Amino acid sequence: MLFRSVDERQRVGDPRLMRVDDVHRSFDEHVLALTVIAPSAQEIDALRADLLAECADSVQVYVFPNGYSDLGDVWLTVSDALATKDRGIRLLAEHGGFALDALTVFGDGENDVGMFEMAPNAIAVANAVPPIRQRATEWIGDHAEDSVVKYLQKVRA
Repeated sequence: MLFRSVDERQRVGDPRLMRVDDVHRSFDEHVLALTVIAPSAQEIDALRADLLAECADSVQVYVFPNGYSDLGDVWLTVSDALATKDRGIRLLAEHGGFALDALTVFGDGENDVGMFEMAPNAIAVANAVPPIRQRATEWIGDHAEDSVVKYLQKVRA
């Protein structure tokens, strides 16, 4: 289950999927986001510290356990400091002429904080981290129980 999306991308020959043994090689490419998966947080901590020491002003770095797997693996994601969900929502709304006064967002991780702060309806799933739970206007069940889909079906009915 852990690599379902990787397997699917390999199956269809997605050229964006690259496995690299030297992370520095990735910085020569046009990268939207970089994800490093390790069996434990200890293996991620040094890389996180190095990234923040060298690039703290230009990147976002998040470390979190993989909530979709029971293997205990830890993910580190790195993206440009401007590539935030709330900024993306604002750009889409501006481009499409959409008002944000009825915006509903769903989230569980620290990378969702910005959009939770901007949305009048911020829905946290049960497994959300404390900063998300604190900003939520409503709480629903666990992500593994298809709670977002159930919420949307209920609202739509």
